[in-house]
Amino acid sequence: MLFKAIKLTFLFFLITYIVNAQQVPLKYFDYNNIISSSDAFFDKKDFNPSYAGDTLKFKVNLKKMNYWLGYLDSKDLTGFSIERYSRKTQSGLGLTYYYDQDFFKSHVFKFDYNFRFNIKDKLNVRIAASIGLKRYTLEVPIITLETDPMFSSVNEPNNHPLLSIGTLLKYNNHELGFTYSDILNFDIDPTDYSNPEVFDDYLMLNYNYTFKLSETIALTPELINYWNSDLNFWILTTSVSFNERIQTGFLVRSDDNIGLMFGGRPWKRLLAAYMVTFKLNNTNQSGIEYGISGINISYMLF
Repeated sequence: MLFKAIKLTFLFFLITYIVNAQQVPLKYFDYNNIISSSDAFFDKKDFNPSYAGDTLKFKVNLKKMNYWLGYLDSKDLTGFSIERYSRKTQSGLGLTYYYDQDFFKSHVFKFDYNFRFNIKDKLNVRIAASIGLKRYTLEVPIITLETDPMFSSVNEPNNHPLLSIGTLLKYNNHELGFTYSDILNFDIDPTDYSNPEVFDDYLMLNYNYTFKLSETIALTPELINYWNSDLNFWILTTSVSFNERIQTGFLVRSDDNIGLMFGGRPWKRLLAAYMVTFKLNNTNQSGIEYGISGINISYMLF
């Protein structure tokens, strides 16, 4: 059983699925990774720090995302995080590191914290904040550029501070979350190509309800809305859990993209999930294919 689980996890990393996604006039950092990854199901602290630390044990999360954006060596992201809930302080803690490579090569470090309290023993309230730093460098070899003095310091990194705040309300089987992310729009010691405006602040609202269909089957639909000055769309996800061992689901976006997710627990401490999104029309007018696939693995340490 253990050997089969290891093989399955290895195969997840080898799977590539070329899919299509709608082209929209997004700035580089607006392409939020949670939109079409397994985070929407299993690692929601990526878009709301209120979700950090949902277990009393230390939990490690690994994430690998592959993007096909119509050019060679498209965006690739690798992430690692660790989180835990402290009953003594009634707070959740999380530490995250991402390595992201596209037109920019970037390293992201962030710390998530939330405090929890109850109102009349029925409503659980979480108030959260996330702070961090994104260190990014322009990757000129990926782009064909004419000589431009703007890129005279392309090898110099920019440091962009990260700040997000969020809240989460939990009542019986209901969850309602709100997040205000990327609040700061300046760089520390900016270089010639520094453009902090690509870090547009955005709002996210999410709501879900869990239906207990039987003692072993749970159905959880969720609605997520993303809004900033350039883009507004919603995401609908539905996941089904069988005996808390096998999980499957689908995702629908308002820009005609759909996604499929499959996950499972080969043993109690490990959860592995794979997800892919694609557009109903396979290619755009230029015939170039776009898409995203990703894997998320969580493991309880102690």
